[in-house]
Amino acid sequence: MFEYSAEQLAKWKEKHGENNVFEVTLEDKKCVLHKPTRQNISYAMAASSGGKDGVKMQEALLNGCWIDGDPEFKTDDAFFFAVSAQIEGMMEIKQAELKKL
Repeated sequence: MFEYSAEQLAKWKEKHGENNVFEVTLEDKKCVLHKPTRQNISYAMAASSGGKDGVKMQEALLNGCWIDGDPEFKTDDAFFFAVSAQIEGMMEIKQAELKKL
């Protein structure tokens, strides 16, 4: 199983932001990802023909957000789909107010 030190975690948080680093665990495997950026999402959309290929989009997002971890998340379908489902939960979408003038 993949392990990381407190020092590694501190470096990742410094690089990606204090609240932007996440650990995903499944069975005895884990990986560390950062919150998707606009650039990650843009690349994933382009790589998936504008979002037409959902699996390619998820692969591009996973690769773009990947920090470190057990390779099974990238190579084993069950792990891949499990981590892909978690990526959307990492995105914070604030609610804006629309006011007609």
